Amino acid sequence: MFEFLKRLFNPAKPQSTLRAAGIFFSDDRHLLAAYQRKNDKLIISGLGGKQEASDPTLYYTAVRETLEELYDIQPSTGLINQIIHALKPHVSLDVEGYANFYLSFEQLNRLMEMVAADTSSPIYHAMPHTIIELIQNRRPLLNSEISALALMPMESNAQIDPEFMGDINQFKQLIAPRISLPI
Repeated sequence: MFEFLKRLFNPAKPQSTLRAAGIFFSDDRHLLAAYQRKNDKLIISGLGGKQEASDPTLYYTAVRETLEELYDIQPSTGLINQIIHALKPHVSLDVEGYANFYLSFEQLNRLMEMVAADTSSPIYHAMPHTIIELIQNRRPLLNSEISALALMPMESNAQIDPEFMGDINQFKQLIAPRISLPI
């Protein structure tokens, strides 16, 4: 009886059903990757993040998170819905509570056109319209979640040559005075 009254007046909170989602941009040979700092380590990852209670679907979450990370903006519901209705994922997969939606580079170009027509970004002097502009013209802010973007081969077992990493570190020291933000 006591347990019944305890549950009645102090009900257990329901488990959160919020998950995470992202967009995987690729041309089947290369993919768009994001560089970000986590626990003082530079990691290479995809674009996306946690679902918010107000997100109606996981695809909505994926689009919202992707826009936040690509442009360092709080996208409007109208822009998110416009993208959702215009760009349908080719495929999607769900692994351990993370939904990933596959969009082509052609679709990424269309997404950039829609964003450029609707908003501006503190990361770009001029809104990018091509993948090259998206990558090369990015100037992240100190508090940006994503510091850099890159095209990578769609190869899951690629490793960085330690000698190449040494070259990178040596060049980084040479150009360090010109670097305004660490990657």
